[in-house]
Amino acid sequence: KKSKKVSLSQINQEVKKLVKEQQLDQQVKVRMDARGVTLEIASDLAFSVGSADLSYSIKQFLVKLVSTMEKATYAIAVEGHTDNVPMRSVQFPSNWELSASRASAVITYLTSQGIAPDKFRAIGFGDTVPKVANDTAENRAKNRRVDITFLTMG
Repeated sequence: KKSKKVSLSQINQEVKKLVKEQQLDQQVKVRMDARGVTLEIASDLAFSVGSADLSYSIKQFLVKLVSTMEKATYAIAVEGHTDNVPMRSVQFPSNWELSASRASAVITYLTSQGIAPDKFRAIGFGDTVPKVANDTAENRAKNRRVDITFLTMG
């Protein structure tokens, strides 16, 4: 089954429509810039605290993105981000491991839905790319996220 490739502006429109239909406007932000079309997904929608196991809610959303992802011309970057609260568990000795595992979990799920693995790039940023200062609980929550970017080039 071969899908027709579409422009980033079409992807932007499809993704924004899906977010609105799913009533996820507060938890999934969509933006388009020179890098591509990015879905910024709040980690509280996608994961439990300190976990890289995908929630039922995020799986329901991601499965609806599959047809759009299949039409993407270039690679899709999945980037995990954490706040600056130190992560120390057997499974995740640091925020680096947690953020990378979250990005990988999203990709693993999407490839299980039939998207070619070579379309993805998994990136774990830990707490190195905060959106806002990690100075309040509310701001730390804003920094915990997974970004999915439909890239403008390979």
